[in-house]
Amino acid sequence: MFPLNDLSLKTQSVQLNKITSNTESTIKQHELVSDDAIINELSSELVSCLGNDKFTPVSEDCNLLNMLSEFKLLREQCFRWGNYTLLFENYEAYDKTGSITIEKNQGEGTLPIRHKLEFISTNIAELLDKLTKITDARLCKGFSDWASSVKEGGANDLKENVDRALVRMFKCVKLHSNELDLSYLFLGSVPPLPDWIEMLSLVYNELDSIQVPESCKELELDFNNLTEFPQVPDGITLISVNNNLISHIDSFPPKAKKIFISHNKLSETPAIPDTAKVFDCGYNKIQEIRYFPKNLKEARIGYNNIEVVPAIPGNLKILFMECNPIKEAFLMPWTLTGICYEISQRKYIVTNPADYDKYSDMVKKHVIDGEELIIKYFM
Repeated sequence: MFPLNDLSLKTQSVQLNKITSNTESTIKQHELVSDDAIINELSSELVSCLGNDKFTPVSEDCNLLNMLSEFKLLREQCFRWGNYTLLFENYEAYDKTGSITIEKNQGEGTLPIRHKLEFISTNIAELLDKLTKITDARLCKGFSDWASSVKEGGANDLKENVDRALVRMFKCVKLHSNELDLSYLFLGSVPPLPDWIEMLSLVYNELDSIQVPESCKELELDFNNLTEFPQVPDGITLISVNNNLISHIDSFPPKAKKIFISHNKLSETPAIPDTAKVFDCGYNKIQEIRYFPKNLKEARIGYNNIEVVPAIPGNLKILFMECNPIKEAFLMPWTLTGICYEISQRKYIVTNPADYDKYSDMVKKHVIDGEELIIKYFM
């Protein structure tokens, strides 16, 4: 397979942007091929197999398969290896036309290198089908190898749970499902999982690390043995790591909408992203929440060491703040419709007299005029 560091393979640029319209032609090449040797070589092999009105089947010993041996199925019709992406587009099984785009990601702020091959009178669908089956088989072999290793010398309960995991993973590959649930299996490890998975649940296992699929958007890792916040794709929108052993978090995923980090060993937390709508950091030792982002709707910060409640944005509807040593007054806007607090904290809750009529009847009765209850929660 190609080396990931291809700097030594740079070659002189080759002009391949000629578009042929002759009816005898079987291939069109659009755009420029950069001086990237991997793209050049892969393009040439694809043309050799699919061009000139022919199709060379993908077999285990063919050169094309060797070149594609490290590519993984990222999503339907899209494969990726390192910075390289192979995308099948506009193919039709009936008239046997279509295109294959090879792209190299050069990093943020730099345009990718891209080369598009448009084939005529060939069978791209067959190539896509065979490549998909090969990558699926590779995944399943990885599952089986992992299972054999984990089960060796293990207790019967562990072996049964590994078998349950195998069934679920095989089914995920067979259906190309974007959801995988491996919860309540008490596994100490999991094999490399399909990169197309978008929703992954690993609740109640014994994991101390995890390789998160590249396409994952929702990740549940509650009740594991994580000591570090997992490395996740930027596209994550929900991450839940409640009840772990995490003591430090560098940053949250930039697009996260729901963040759950309660019952860990945190004394501080990074800035909550502006995209967040639900944030739960209860039952830690956090001393400060810097601010609540404007889109936040629910904040659960109870059972920490927080002395100052951040300014409450207009979108925030629910605030749990009980069991914190609050020492500074804060304004409770009428838009906050649910609050949980201790009676000792009530003196720090300030309401706006001008908005008295806008507050709910429950807030008027209990928060503003208050009865002496230990903990209050009003909606």
